[in-house]
Amino acid sequence: MSKILKRANEVFGPVKTIIKASEESAELAAAIAKLGCADGPCTDEWAGVVDEMADVEITTERLSMLYPTGRDDFEEAVFKRKAFKLKRLEGVLDEYTA
Repeated sequence: MSKILKRANEVFGPVKTIIKASEESAELAAAIAKLGCADGPCTDEWAGVVDEMADVEITTERLSMLYPTGRDDFEEAVFKRKAFKLKRLEGVLDEYTA
C-alpha cells in the first residue's frame, strides 16, 4: 500500500494531496452528520461513514509522507498529541462523573 500512496503523491503532488485530504475530511464529517437521527444512530448510514473513513485514512497516510522531517516523525508527533488529548479527555470524564 505504501508504494501506491507514494506513487499517488508523486503523480498528484503535495498541493493536490493536501486538497484531497481536506475534501475527504469534509465528506467524512458529512457522513457522520447523517448518523444523527432523532431516536439514535441510523444504522443504514454507517456504510457511508465506513467508506469515507477509508478515504480519510488513505489521505492521512499520504499527508504523513509529506511531513518535512519524514513519516516516522509525523507518526511520533501524532502519537504524542493523541496521548495528550486522551489524558485531557480523561480529566474531563473525571470531572463529569464526579
